[in-house]
Amino acid sequence: MGTSALAEPPVVLRYSLDPALPAQPPQAEDPRERAQLAAFCRALASSPALQHALQGCTTPEAIVALAAAQGFVFSCSLLRTYAMELSAPWWPWAETGVDGRRMFFL
Repeated sequence: MGTSALAEPPVVLRYSLDPALPAQPPQAEDPRERAQLAAFCRALASSPALQHALQGCTTPEAIVALAAAQGFVFSCSLLRTYAMELSAPWWPWAETGVDGRRMFFL
């Protein structure tokens, strides 16, 4: 009876570092880079010394450099994309709220 409309894909409002969940970043990203960020997060979770070093970072570039020194390679852009989900207490913006997190990346 008439034309059938194609079903719209579901809208994913949050991005996830969990590889089991779908991710829809605002722009194309390298899945290997995303995996590196996820691995860095796992390393942070198991290393108080690394957590302490991260808390001392005052710029996204400093976080990327710290990660690179540990063998994890990802961009400031990717870090910013997932910053809202990176809410563990050792992230420099953890206690600053949305505005503080936004300011961190300016």
